Amino acid sequence: MHVASNRSSLGILGGAVLAFTAFGLTGCSAVETLYGSGAEPRQHEVDSNAEFVAGGSAEENLAYFTKQADDYSKSNSPIEGRSIVDHFVAAGFDKTAMQVSLDKTALSDNADSIFASVRINSQCLIAQFEVSDRTYQVDIAPVLLAGESGYCLIGETRPIDW
Repeated sequence: MHVASNRSSLGILGGAVLAFTAFGLTGCSAVETLYGSGAEPRQHEVDSNAEFVAGGSAEENLAYFTKQADDYSKSNSPIEGRSIVDHFVAAGFDKTAMQVSLDKTALSDNADSIFASVRINSQCLIAQFEVSDRTYQVDIAPVLLAGESGYCLIGETRPIDW
């Protein structure tokens, strides 16, 4: 049985701040990055029958997003921004609504984890993939700065221009 983690949107939002300000310098695990040291994320089973809900909300697509993250983590594809984005796009998510973190740190080291998000209306589906062991976390968070200029991830992200 495979499980995915899901916590409150404040936890993942705080984790995104940590990820883009200190990640790569601290060596945190995926759970620590998303939820803080000593945190235990809630667990839920991956629904292998989940389907994409075209025009649906983030909540309606969470199970499918989680299934796609699980499928990706089990694949042989590298834990890199472009291939993660391509996987979610092939699964039906809107590329123009996505953000992805950088593959390299400011010191040109490989990132320890990669964040990918999909904005759906006023919410974001966010996944974090741990490079070393291919584990992942998923959650829903509110869009930062509501309106058309809102975004899901904090800090510098990779342009999705392919």
